[in-house]
Amino acid sequence: KTSAASVLVHLGLVALGPGSDGLGAGSAWRLRAGSPDPGAAGLIDSARLRDEENPLWIGGTTSLVQTGDMVDRGDHGKELYLLFQRLQKEAKAAGGQVINLLGNHELMNIQEDLRYVSDGDYADFGGPVAREEAWAEHGWLGSWVRTFPAVAKVDNVLFSHAGLPLKFLEGHHTLKDINDGMAMAVAPNSFLETHSHTGDKALAKTSSLSSQELMSDGGPLWTRFYAKRGDPVMCRALDEVLDLVGAKRMVVGHTIQFSPGGGFRVRPDCGGRLLLADTAVSRAYKGNPSYVEHDGQGGAVAVYPLMNLRQPLPLVPSNTTSQHAPSAQPRLQNLML
Repeated sequence: KTSAASVLVHLGLVALGPGSDGLGAGSAWRLRAGSPDPGAAGLIDSARLRDEENPLWIGGTTSLVQTGDMVDRGDHGKELYLLFQRLQKEAKAAGGQVINLLGNHELMNIQEDLRYVSDGDYADFGGPVAREEAWAEHGWLGSWVRTFPAVAKVDNVLFSHAGLPLKFLEGHHTLKDINDGMAMAVAPNSFLETHSHTGDKALAKTSSLSSQELMSDGGPLWTRFYAKRGDPVMCRALDEVLDLVGAKRMVVGHTIQFSPGGGFRVRPDCGGRLLLADTAVSRAYKGNPSYVEHDGQGGAVAVYPLMNLRQPLPLVPSNTTSQHAPSAQPRLQNLML
């Protein structure tokens, strides 16, 4: 099979409702886009990142970004994490990459806020005790999830589960500072052990980002600031964020987008510089599985596999990018689950 070349794929909220196995109908590792509920594996297959017959990574140098919340959305979060763990290794070996972002529901589970955990999820881990051990700071899953970044920039596209508020870039903070600050917030012992060699100055800069603020309702995992439709204040703040990080567009999940004509659609705002891409994949929400392809030069298309629909999104002119931004890259894909 031919792999997609130099592509950025964004998989957003993996929200799978009751009755879904978390990976789509049928075999857990083999799923066609035309099935009743394509789930995570089906959307990955639809974007030509896995071989449907022999479900291995075929995305080549593709970058796949998943924006968090793979837990609390059904009975089989464990299988989703195992799937992405495997894809990370396979993609890296092929010259691509898979990036999983931290979502507010990962944070809730780290904080032992388990109100949305289903009985089936507990059973999938082998019971509450086994699940707690897996999610612990040094557990097989918890240790990995705690390394998920809060924000990521791939080529000229910025990703965040809920959106990156401008205040976190004040004081010359970088995306790395934000991710280090979140890592120290969710896994203080592991972070300090790993970064003890960086010196007091580097640790002090990371520590200047309040853990409480990063994890708060106004932080990159919880904020609804970017869900305001056509708000000029929001768009000006977005432009400042994009300029500071050298990006053309920000893509977020977290807030489900309802189409005025009915159903769910990826919603562009601020002239296309913002994409709100949560289309409620969950069967419980009766949403539309989707992903977004970026061409690396400001163009993007939302793809809805079950509807056989490609929705062109506004072109972001090159002059909206900071003069310090990197040059345009080859075609990108951004999958939103």
